[in-house]
Amino acid sequence: MSDSPAAQNHNPAQRCVAVVGAGVAGLVCARALAARGHDVTVFDKGYISGGRLSTRTVGQASFDLGAQYFTARDPRFEAQVRAWCNEGVCVPWQGRVVAVSGYEPEAARDTTPQARYVGTPTMAVLAHALGRGLCIQNSVCVEVVTRDLGGRLALRGRRPTKSSGQARLGPAGLHGRDPSAFEPLGSFDAVVLAMPPSQAAWLAEPLCPGIATELRSIKMDPCFALGFCSQDVGGALASLPFDGVFVGRPEEPGHSALSWVAREPSKEGRSPAQAWVLHATPEWTSANVLRPESEVAEELLAEFSRLFDLPVIAPETVTLMRWMLARAPEPLHVGVLNDAANAIYAGGDWAHGGRVEGAFLSGVALAESVSCSGVSRDRAEGNP
Repeated sequence: MSDSPAAQNHNPAQRCVAVVGAGVAGLVCARALAARGHDVTVFDKGYISGGRLSTRTVGQASFDLGAQYFTARDPRFEAQVRAWCNEGVCVPWQGRVVAVSGYEPEAARDTTPQARYVGTPTMAVLAHALGRGLCIQNSVCVEVVTRDLGGRLALRGRRPTKSSGQARLGPAGLHGRDPSAFEPLGSFDAVVLAMPPSQAAWLAEPLCPGIATELRSIKMDPCFALGFCSQDVGGALASLPFDGVFVGRPEEPGHSALSWVAREPSKEGRSPAQAWVLHATPEWTSANVLRPESEVAEELLAEFSRLFDLPVIAPETVTLMRWMLARAPEPLHVGVLNDAANAIYAGGDWAHGGRVEGAFLSGVALAESVSCSGVSRDRAEGNP
């Protein structure tokens, strides 16, 4: 920030970097940059960090409403997973995961064997581990990225009040809006936009219209995520012969509204209560996104009962998350979009194949891009 020691004694070898977004990609990028000696500040509009590593606790039950589990294929992410396991914040998920087509649960088939991992006692603990020791400003909504009088990147934004609630990115973009209406958040040598592409495009537009155009072309699907906890009448829930289900989506009309089902207590460290998470399909979510939450919850619970021939569920606890930008159906495989001349970089799971591993690898690519671009620019300007 402008009043930090790094800003006052501007050393080309140590850049002052703002990372906007404290999901996996943003936190991984920030950790890697901090480890290389850069002065990093992370801003996130949520009151806690983690993005899709989201866990909501209601009563005695916890629900992983975002990422359900993750896999590791890239050696760099495999090394991180081993470190998490050694630290005790990550374990293999031993649950049985199956796939069903339409309304034929009796034809459930086991999925391809592979190592699946979960955070313990919740997925959110992984974000806590990644954020440990970083300078993170939560509940801050960055609204504007401009140039200050010294040519550095100036961030402005707002913090929520008790009356306004959690800070949220506005829907209309920056055109015609006065940056002076927002609180100054500091000036930086580089800005990383680790967020969904439409939000990154909004912030990048004034200085990097080319990147903004590319970001706006990336489609993101929505998803309703429902968590519920219920008394298990007759042991029907406990007797279901699976812990995770991929629900097939036949093309004919009337296919299931659900895409995924998970039994939360099958994951290590969770409450033994009959807690479940249901994900709706992108199509069903899009068609019902404006309906009252109570109606959405009622229909998804009814669909769960219908799909697996269960008694009517009268849940003790229900919680619903409306993910408007849940996943990229056609993610990029570039790791990062960057405008090195303007020192603005964008990335996330959408930039590296999707999923938790994709977000991690995009974070690695973001940090490398920021560091390498900084060295190249310093040399071009004749700095040592």
